[in-house]
Amino acid sequence: MFIRQGLGISPRKKATHCSCGYRLAGGNSDHVALGADLESPAGFALQTGQSVVSNHLQEETRFRTPKLLAEQGIKRAINVLIRRGGEGNTPFGVLEADSPDPGQFDDADADFLAGFAGLLGIAIERQHADAKLQEALDHEALLTREMSHRVKNSLTSVVGLLRVQARVQSPWT
Repeated sequence: MFIRQGLGISPRKKATHCSCGYRLAGGNSDHVALGADLESPAGFALQTGQSVVSNHLQEETRFRTPKLLAEQGIKRAINVLIRRGGEGNTPFGVLEADSPDPGQFDDADADFLAGFAGLLGIAIERQHADAKLQEALDHEALLTREMSHRVKNSLTSVVGLLRVQARVQSPWT
């Protein structure tokens, strides 16, 4: 079994995009679009929230087999959602494991992959939270620099006014 790809969701939910590939013949799959509709295994998982186990992709009648998988000689695949925790119901995408070898994936394989996808979802959420925190820290640093600049300007103005006032009131002038 190969964990072949993580599939992210396009902004309009019309397609999934392959965000990583593993040992694909003929190059990398970084920019491949796969259907997100009910007629593809990944789309079915995405639309229904159900895991998809397909042990005979070439004979599959529930879905069309994505061209990418057919070209790679993939015979069986599992698709599970990469779920979000507290950030709403929209999943991050679909995690797919597939194999060019004949055999059978079973519910235990799907459960294992779903558990891994859950961990992946937590890691993605953590990465998003870290990015938001870094953005907030960068904004705070910008505000601190701006505030420091304004305080310096204000103090410079006060010093200038004090010098003018000192000249006006000086008995030696």
